[in-house]
Amino acid sequence: MKLYIFLLFCSIGLVQATNSYAQKATVNLKMQNQTVQTVLNEIENQSEFSFFFNTKHVDLQRRVTITVKDSDIFRVLDNIFADTDVQYAVVDKKIVLSNKPQIIRQDGKKKITGIVKDENGDPVIGANVVVKGSTIGNITDIDGEFTLNVPEKGILEISYIGFVTQSFNLSDKSEFNIILYEDKKILEEVVVVGYGTVKKSDLTGAISQIDPTKREERLTVNATDLLRNSIAGLNVPFSTNAKGSVDMNSISIRGTTSLKASNSPLIVLDGMIYEGDLADINSVDIERIDVMKDASSAAIYGSRSANGVIHISTKKGSSGAPSINISANLGAVTASFLRPVLGPEEYLGMREELFRYTAPRDNQPGYYSNPNFLPEGLTLSDWMSYSGASGDPVDIWLSRLALNPIEIQNYKEGKTMNWKDYVFQVGLKQDYSASVTGGNDNVKYYWSINYSNVEGFIVGDEFETVRTRLNLENKITNFLSVGVNAQFAVRNEGSVQANWNAYSRLSPYGSLYEEDGKTLKLYPHQDEQVVNPLMAREYSNRYNKYKDLNSKIYAHITLPYGFSYQLNIINNFTDNRDYRHNLSENPQNAATNGFAYRQNVNTYSWNIENLIKWNKVFGDHSFDVTFLANAEKYQYFKDRMENRYFDPSDILGFHNMGGGTTPVISSNDQSNTRDALMGRLNYVLKNKYFLTASVRRDGYSAFGRANPHAVFPSIALAWRISDESFFQVNNLDYLKLRASWGANGNSAVDAYAALAAMSGGKLLYADANGNAYTASTLGISKLANEKLKWEKTTAYNGGLDFGLFNNRLNGSIEGYFSKTTDLLVDRALPSITGLKSVSANLGQVNNYGFEITLNSVNIDLPRTLTWRTTVNMSLNKNKIKHLYGSVDENGKELDDRDNGWFIGQSIDAIWDYRPDGVWQEEDKELAARYGYLPGEYRMVDVNEDGVYSAIDDKQFLGYSKPQYRWSMTNDFLLFNNISFSFSMYGQHGWKKNYIEKFGNERESDYVISHWTPENRSMKWSRMSNRDADPKAQSNYINMSFVRLSDISLGYIFPKKITDCLHLKGLKVFGNVQNVGVWSQWPGWDPENTGGPTPRYFNFGVNVKL
Repeated sequence: MKLYIFLLFCSIGLVQATNSYAQKATVNLKMQNQTVQTVLNEIENQSEFSFFFNTKHVDLQRRVTITVKDSDIFRVLDNIFADTDVQYAVVDKKIVLSNKPQIIRQDGKKKITGIVKDENGDPVIGANVVVKGSTIGNITDIDGEFTLNVPEKGILEISYIGFVTQSFNLSDKSEFNIILYEDKKILEEVVVVGYGTVKKSDLTGAISQIDPTKREERLTVNATDLLRNSIAGLNVPFSTNAKGSVDMNSISIRGTTSLKASNSPLIVLDGMIYEGDLADINSVDIERIDVMKDASSAAIYGSRSANGVIHISTKKGSSGAPSINISANLGAVTASFLRPVLGPEEYLGMREELFRYTAPRDNQPGYYSNPNFLPEGLTLSDWMSYSGASGDPVDIWLSRLALNPIEIQNYKEGKTMNWKDYVFQVGLKQDYSASVTGGNDNVKYYWSINYSNVEGFIVGDEFETVRTRLNLENKITNFLSVGVNAQFAVRNEGSVQANWNAYSRLSPYGSLYEEDGKTLKLYPHQDEQVVNPLMAREYSNRYNKYKDLNSKIYAHITLPYGFSYQLNIINNFTDNRDYRHNLSENPQNAATNGFAYRQNVNTYSWNIENLIKWNKVFGDHSFDVTFLANAEKYQYFKDRMENRYFDPSDILGFHNMGGGTTPVISSNDQSNTRDALMGRLNYVLKNKYFLTASVRRDGYSAFGRANPHAVFPSIALAWRISDESFFQVNNLDYLKLRASWGANGNSAVDAYAALAAMSGGKLLYADANGNAYTASTLGISKLANEKLKWEKTTAYNGGLDFGLFNNRLNGSIEGYFSKTTDLLVDRALPSITGLKSVSANLGQVNNYGFEITLNSVNIDLPRTLTWRTTVNMSLNKNKIKHLYGSVDENGKELDDRDNGWFIGQSIDAIWDYRPDGVWQEEDKELAARYGYLPGEYRMVDVNEDGVYSAIDDKQFLGYSKPQYRWSMTNDFLLFNNISFSFSMYGQHGWKKNYIEKFGNERESDYVISHWTPENRSMKWSRMSNRDADPKAQSNYINMSFVRLSDISLGYIFPKKITDCLHLKGLKVFGNVQNVGVWSQWPGWDPENTGGPTPRYFNFGVNVKL
């Protein structure tokens, strides 16, 4: 929280505020013999002031009597702290209380002079200048200057409220130029807890916070970038597309708790449930992000909070002249790593070796050899006689290697293709934002606009968006305020990408174009399994735009006796228009003379919230009570039309849908409703003991008539031990214990999950005369279940917050356990019923783990070097306790092998054959008993019966998802204006089956080590062909990795330069994202095994006017 300059006259304990709110705000007090704590709490209730102090310096139990009417804050504070050693500083709406300096005299043998300034170069008035351990001291004057007589030796200390104390050796010099740096810990930040906020030190639940200002140098574009690797227990995968966002279903907090329902957290934006895309939230607009991980803190949102809550708070307006912020970011996007493919000669060598194994010619040595390099003793005529062929030996050789005519022609003409040059590129990334904030005591506003255009590293991958936000609040009277938070975004996702996957499957002797050099060749090497990677991009037109509007209109009424009422009206609207035309010029569409579709999807939801709050302090007791009544509705409308066989031409594509002769029209409409009642109590005793309790009753229309509602209670306790008088532990400055329990719901099912599903179709029949007819059909495909109910997660959390060595090392330790029951699944029904499935509740999954967060100040040399480190570590595991309840003859509950679910094992457990190396030549006879050849993967035969059986020989081999995660960020500040940081993270304890060499022939051209009779690897198999050899293969490889995710460098221009430019601030940043990854995994990036990931090179400028 920015701490601005204020004027302090320490000699009489009077602080003059420089902001209009402090000068105009008034309070009314009539309090007899009340504690100072009670009076301060009443001031907070009547105003927007917040007090910050150390309880060791301020006697909160001292009794005072005060009666004032329409009094300003200065008169009140003077009255309360008269005849005490407490001084105060009013900074905007923050009031800092501290001890007055005890400065008694000046004497000494040496005269020193100096000036004290803040980071912006402004004089600090009233700073304490004291010789440590003595009564010699003074305070700075109106210009920040001081003069003092001091001893020849000693330590000079300079201190001031809200700033870090500085120390200097007196023997070094007699003139001092001193800069004081803000102590941001004094003005403690608040944390969002759902429909309210609390001080971070008063938290009872497991809530972690992300401060976007600490990530400015990383040039993030949307909320996804801010979330990744920021908090222990929060997993956000790496995005691979130009859009930069990820599927919400891939984001998780504390792992997996459900078999089939959603495991993704609830997103809340400025207090409203957010159903939109994270790509629509501009990171520049974000003030902070609070992640609620335990049941107690998330239970306030009830029905959709079983997997945690991510609350995003955007920036608000503030009193004062308009402040303009402009930022521009430019960058390049490349593939971080491209797996090398075989060159032309290596490709032919691979083909030769492949056929030696898949089609051996034991009686015809050298059959697949290059005629120019035949084995010793083999003549060219004998070699050609193998197939009785005549003609060019090169043609014969390449034909034996199954090369197609175009490949043979290009080989002989010396033509080769490097396909990656046509599917990968260096993309351009652009992002521009402008915002303005300001206001007065009655009206406050924040407005921003952003334009972003990103080209991905794949040719044709493009994303464009325009985003704007308006946060406006108007104080109409002393008791009524109204406001609006609105976000609007337009996204263009209509690009058509090149098929990058083809670059590893295409022959280096293929052709991009036909002989005319202009027309794309459909099958570059005359293999119909691999299409030209540019075909879809060249012969397709697409229009795909999203328009999203999210808004909250609210009115807040302050009532007597600490009560308040707020009405929130929330609306979310999305319009998506997705049109596509596949041109008939593409040979694949020629038979249908083109194909086109138009699809419109609209979603609309409204939410009305009524909030009543009560805040009151009675002596040592503080109460914060919240009541909520909520109703909401969601609607989804989808219309689609597609057509083929355009006549006479498809030139107008989706602009002339009536031009086709085989139209297909479909639609899908859905709606659901929800309601909720909630109550919550936050209770604080003596600022040391904390209690949070809540109960919420939710209703959802998707559940059966018997169970539409459910109740979700929670309770949390905390004890700040470090504030106890008996707590005297050296170097341990802060210690708080937390414990919580709560129940949350998961309602991530279809809107009509409890109802019978009907599906339509077409039936072809013939009459007695043989005439064919078509009839439409409609029937039930899914059974109804009126007893379908909520999936419920009950969770326990224990936490420890600590601070050591003057809080230079601080952090938290969390341990948790959750039990999810009544799991929502679609259970398959026997075919005899004529139905496919029924939605049901069954089973139980347990989830448990621990998390550690550490923050350290490693070096703190003002004006020279500051080095801070943040480390997050987490372990998460889950276990299936129950499934369907069916048991075998021994009473053991049955597993679900089809879905890979096993009682007592993790949802992510791998059940497969255990790898046992590679069959070698000396094992040839034994391998043949199993149906294998030397060079193929060998598995463990558990019962040693000579047969690999799924039931008898498969074992649990590990996990398919990471079990341990960690991240580390190091931030450096040099000379107060050069910033440098780097971040890295790791994921460990998982593996995946790697059998890349077993694929279609032309897919097997990655450069990978493999087994040969001469290179008898125990790790890699020989070359083979899956189609011809579909045997079970098992080669699980550790996917653990460490990634250097970010390196950033920034420069903050000094104030004397920005003053000359008439600017309030100027910063430049450079940044590289996804720098490198280290892993044993031999395939693509272990975080995205399906393909490459992007690397970003960014440069940004931020200007404040």
